[in-house]
Amino acid sequence: MWWIWVVLGGVQQSTPLLSCSNISGHLLVPNGTVKIPDNQYKDCPNITGVTFNTDGHLEKIGNMSFLSYLIDSQLTGAIVIPKSVKEIGYSAFSETKITSLEFESNSSLEIIGNNAFYYATNLSGKITIPASVKKIDPEAFWNTAISRLEFEPGCQIEVIGTNLFRDCTDLTGTIEIPLNVKQIYLLAFSNTGITGLQFASSNTLT
Repeated sequence: MWWIWVVLGGVQQSTPLLSCSNISGHLLVPNGTVKIPDNQYKDCPNITGVTFNTDGHLEKIGNMSFLSYLIDSQLTGAIVIPKSVKEIGYSAFSETKITSLEFESNSSLEIIGNNAFYYATNLSGKITIPASVKKIDPEAFWNTAISRLEFEPGCQIEVIGTNLFRDCTDLTGTIEIPLNVKQIYLLAFSNTGITGLQFASSNTLT
């Protein structure tokens, strides 16, 4: 039996979670949930979608929490990250079949972990990185089908990591690099269809 911490009436309490074998269909994360634990839904065969609680309590989506590694993932559809989330852990959605990714307005997100959406090959459309993001670890979006990439004005990210958008062959157009970016690492945009990178005149890229 796994447990998840929730906030009820301002007091943190624990609520039991069903095992993967008892979950089928669309997962609704209950209000009050603070964190999706590491590995919580890893290789769960019957989850077809997920909706996170938007009550302002969810802060972290744990490492490998929805990773599909040993199974053919059934997790598909749109993923909306609540504005309260500060971190998406490594390999959180790797090798799933999610189709789109949206961050709520006024996001608090700071970290997108290594391989977070690695080989989520059905993930398509536009991705807009919130202004609050400070760090995207390597390979986070490697081999997805995203077609457009934007950073919100004032985005705090400083490093565009190794293999970050590698093999995103549908990604096209000119990418506007945020002012704070100081380094773009090896193969970050390798094998994409982008036509250029645009930098602010005061950019401090080294």
